[in-house]
Amino acid sequence: MTIRRKALNIALAVSGILLVSAGAVAVAQDVPSSSSEAWEPLTDSSTPPPEPVPWIPGSTAPAQAPPSFGNAAPPSFSSTSPRPSSTPSPLDSLAPRLPPPVQWQPIEEAHFPAAYPVSPAPLPLHETPWPVSSTWYLRADYFHWNERIDGFDLLNEDGVLTTLGYERRIDRQRFLVELFGGDVHYDGAAMFDDGSIEPLSSHTEYLGARAEYDVRFALDYSPGTFFVAGLGTRFWLRNLPNAMTAGGDPVYGYQETWWTIYPYLGLEWKRPLGPGAEVYGSARLGVTAITYQFATVNDATLYPAPGLTTQLEYGIRGSDLFLAGYLEVMSWGESPVSHGWLQPESTMLTAGIKAGWMY
Repeated sequence: MTIRRKALNIALAVSGILLVSAGAVAVAQDVPSSSSEAWEPLTDSSTPPPEPVPWIPGSTAPAQAPPSFGNAAPPSFSSTSPRPSSTPSPLDSLAPRLPPPVQWQPIEEAHFPAAYPVSPAPLPLHETPWPVSSTWYLRADYFHWNERIDGFDLLNEDGVLTTLGYERRIDRQRFLVELFGGDVHYDGAAMFDDGSIEPLSSHTEYLGARAEYDVRFALDYSPGTFFVAGLGTRFWLRNLPNAMTAGGDPVYGYQETWWTIYPYLGLEWKRPLGPGAEVYGSARLGVTAITYQFATVNDATLYPAPGLTTQLEYGIRGSDLFLAGYLEVMSWGESPVSHGWLQPESTMLTAGIKAGWMY
């Protein structure tokens, strides 16, 4: 009984294998060959294909979404490699409805516009180049004038002069204009026609103007320090009015007109003092190269010999205001005689306080 049942099971298994093999052969005979038959389109040939949907590169999505392929990704039409077989694919009819391939740009080559303009960080005050600035200032000076021959003082004048000045800086260039004037004490002597001399105490009136132009050159080895080269001119009237000696003798006054031109070289520097403030200074040396003088006494035209000029300034300034000390000395040598008149060696000194407004 057992042997008979085992034989039946073996026969059934062999029959099943034969049936499966016969079914596979029949299916293979029904599949068309790639060389003899064409693929049938997925859609009915009687229905015209839909119009291609335009798609603009850069838009978020095409006007009509491509057909769904389930979980499979849509085919890519960007490949330029030839298809292994020349047989048309059933997916070819879907190509007009799919968006063209996107040409992606590498991230390192993309250019993104800045959302906001980026401003450079502000420079410290002592490093600001001052491309354009203007300054108005007032200066109150102690003024001293001295004339001498062979070391002997002929006269001295002392008093206060007031100066109004304007300064304009454009990059490395500086333009300066000043107006000044005042009434100072005269301590000298009066000379009479007979050659006698009598001490005289009186006053002298001054009124004048100054103009300067110079250029600054930054020194690389010393930040905040500049070499300065410039040219200046100063014009003033020195009026000695009529006076009376201590002995009661009248003295007739006269007027002198001065005009001098002086080149100079110097240094300027500035150093930070704290937030929004700095100390600064300048020093220069020049020559009163050309000087013209006219005196109403005998209408004498004189040309004093060249002398030296020097100027020092040291102060503190913020973003708008400044305060400084000031010192200047100008000198001239003795002039040749003209119409019986000569100008002795002369020295002018001004020292004072300077304050102003910058913008």
